[in-house]
Amino acid sequence: MIKPATTTTDADLRASLLEIGDAPLTAGPAVAAAPERVEPERLLSTWTTQVTSDACAALVATEQRLLADSGLAGGELFYAEGTAFAAEGWATIAGQDAEHLARPLAADLATAHGATIAAEGRRDRAISLPEWRIDVDGRLAHQARPDKATLTASAWARMVADAPDGAHAANANSWLGRSPARPRVARVRHAPEGGGAREIYALVSERYAVLDSDEIAHVLAQRLPTCRGTVEYDRATTRTKIRLVDQAPIDVPALSGVGRVHSLGIDLSTRDDGLGSIVAQAFLERRRCLNASLSSLGTGLVRRRHLGTRDDLLLALDEVLGQVPALIAELRTAWARAAAEYYLDSETGARLSVPEAVARLVAAGHLPTLGVSAEDAVDTYLASWRAEESPHTVAGVVMAAQRAAHEGSWRTRWADEAAEEAAAGLLYQTVSWRLDAVDA
Repeated sequence: MIKPATTTTDADLRASLLEIGDAPLTAGPAVAAAPERVEPERLLSTWTTQVTSDACAALVATEQRLLADSGLAGGELFYAEGTAFAAEGWATIAGQDAEHLARPLAADLATAHGATIAAEGRRDRAISLPEWRIDVDGRLAHQARPDKATLTASAWARMVADAPDGAHAANANSWLGRSPARPRVARVRHAPEGGGAREIYALVSERYAVLDSDEIAHVLAQRLPTCRGTVEYDRATTRTKIRLVDQAPIDVPALSGVGRVHSLGIDLSTRDDGLGSIVAQAFLERRRCLNASLSSLGTGLVRRRHLGTRDDLLLALDEVLGQVPALIAELRTAWARAAAEYYLDSETGARLSVPEAVARLVAAGHLPTLGVSAEDAVDTYLASWRAEESPHTVAGVVMAAQRAAHEGSWRTRWADEAAEEAAAGLLYQTVSWRLDAVDA
């Protein structure tokens, strides 16, 4: 019954949401005790007066419902859900939006990191330590062949870890020749000095399962294609930190306010030298205050050692990602739906114009007449729609209905509340997406 959003890219979502413009806002109670009955005013948010948007509050509720089973729902809020941001908050959001959009998409990030690793010319080679010695330059050299390579601090530490007690007091060669003939894998790459020199950056056992940071980055990019992020790579230790984030396009007042999801993503760290595990944590940030400050939530750390097979690690990586890919997809669908869907004819599926949609909504009882004729009610809602310069989407109709709640000439005592409640209900009331024609 619902016409799905056709795209989920950042550009399309943002373009769709920017179409909406400013939403009609409903004034909340003043800080002091409110009188028994005060006509609502249309206000801008300040530090002393809070303003709420029902459309935003409905979207917040949808986000929290989608996140309920993930361990990422909840979080500390300083104001009621749907409270509009102050000017300081919008300034903060503008800066965060610009910073997020400046980061590369996950696929571009993975490609760039892959090029960094490829430039190192990495190779894995099985060796037997008793056949090797430390030469006068401190390099690991084969006794029978001219093979030589420097050792990074990580590789040296791993090799020394196999030495018997007290061996540190003797020359390294005195125990290398007597070391167990257990096979080792030397992970080799170009040395920083260039000129064809090679260095061993890791010594690992044959049980070590290879899934390096560049490959992990590509897997993450495939699973989280809409995310943007950063990679921090330390060549000396091979420690890599990857952060991928999907940020909500909440720069439209109608759908913005306290409680909205700001970002959802994953932090992952790993090492390629055998001295670290794959460690990951999903995180979520919500807007908690009028200044758009953030409340952070995280799941428990998931840790997987480089043991087993490569396929085992790929399965473990799926476990590390957990529900994040599905949650991002669901949230993006909710964000797109709130701004980009249209009312359709119940029989043909054709998109309805706003006047036709409003007439059918009134006839079906989804928008109340509040003591006036159906024709006058339709005229009132459409006058608000034109004054609001709302788009032709469902969200545009909701915005117009909210404005009409406070500016229409209704005849019932609590007309504003009834109209506003009906408007908020339309935003996620799927029965209203396909509307029957009005009988002549």
